[in-house]
This record gives sequence, structure tokens and C-alpha cells, in this order.
Amino acid sequence: MNITNTVSWKNLHIDLERLNGVHLNDLFSKDPNRFAKFSFSKDDLHIDFSKEFIDNSVLDNLIKLAKECDIEKQRDAMFSGQHINNTENRAVMHVALRANSNDAYEVDGMPTSDVVDNILNKFNKVPTDGGATADTPGPLGDEDGAAAAAAAAAAPA
Repeated sequence: MNITNTVSWKNLHIDLERLNGVHLNDLFSKDPNRFAKFSFSKDDLHIDFSKEFIDNSVLDNLIKLAKECDIEKQRDAMFSGQHINNTENRAVMHVALRANSNDAYEVDGMPTSDVVDNILNKFNKVPTDGGATADTPGPLGDEDGAAAAAAAAAAPA
């Protein structure tokens, strides 16, 4: 599915044109409940969309877009370890990398906890003085080096 062909995407562009030139202060002035309407919390996570160029129409169209793109099915595929990275024909490990080591995520029938623990242990060995070690291909902050370290840690032995 091409997201730009959906009705909701087109409606979001109409919203964009409508909100073009509107000042954020005006949105707060028009709606004194804006903060309560466009923010929410879950446990220790707080999300505040009130300071974004969003109104009821934008929110409705974003929700419709998510439904048109079947985002729940896509989310479930990610959590179940399906190959949703079409470029590399593999599963993504976003969920596993953020999970506790005792959570049971699998990719291709194999538990991910050992791979994830290996990656995290390698990152824990990164020196704080910015120097490189055998586990860190470049100085701390070297994005290519960090990416190379992550790729090397994820590669099969």
C-alpha cells in the first residue's frame, strides 16, 4: 500500500493547508482545554501533542490513516517477529532490543534474548573517555562506528 494514495493522507494535506500560517498561541487561545485534549500519560510516559499543529480534524485523519494502513496488523507482525523489513527481508528487533531479557521474543523460531544481551553487553563495554576498544570501531559519538558495532554484534557468529 502506498500511504500517499489514501483518502486520509489527502485530507491531512488539506489540514496542512488550513493550518498554514496559524500561530500555535492562537490554537491555545481558541481551545483552553487544548493541553488536556492533546496529551496523555501511561505509567511514567507522558506524550504532549498540544504544542504541535494538530486539531480535532488532524487527529481524526491520523487515526483514519492508521486504520487505512492497517497499523494494528503491522504492529502485531513486528511483535511476532515476522519479516517486515522488506529491504533486507528480515524481522526488525525494535521490540526485542527494548524488552527485558526474560521476555520471550522470537525471530525465525529462535529466541532473541541471547542476541540482544550480547549487543547490550557490547554497548556496556564502550569506554566513557571516548576512546576506541576492540568492541568499538571508532570514538564515542562516531555514528558510523556505533552502527558498525551494532551490526557486528547482531551478526551470527
